[in-house]
Amino acid sequence: MSNTTNIFGDDPFDGKSFVETYPDMESTPLVLMTTTSSIEDKSISDYHGMVFGESAFGVGFGTDAFQSVQAVFGMRAGSTERRMEQVRRQAMFNASEQTKSLGGNAIVGVRVDYEFTSSAMFVAVTGTAVTVDL
Repeated sequence: MSNTTNIFGDDPFDGKSFVETYPDMESTPLVLMTTTSSIEDKSISDYHGMVFGESAFGVGFGTDAFQSVQAVFGMRAGSTERRMEQVRRQAMFNASEQTKSLGGNAIVGVRVDYEFTSSAMFVAVTGTAVTVDL
């Protein structure tokens, strides 16, 4: 097995899950992110390149069964919604950490993509890391 190095730095979760590391979603430290190519009334002083954040959520037999029961009774799949939010937030956090490691303090042109398979949901956050004069 070859020895590889993570070009984006050490594991920000130190082997723990995102939820264990940041149980309060609002306290998660993220850089400024926007879907636009600029930030109103702010000057971008440096472009650092593209950043990516990926995260996945496995869907097994138990999850499918639970969601089916919720659907039959017309219930919202609150636990699934919360898990989707956590997976999206983790992908945003990963992109944010890459931005910081490149010396940036914001991400412009952010795009969030979702991919669903029969066994998993994947979230990818992409954008351009920049330094903004705040």
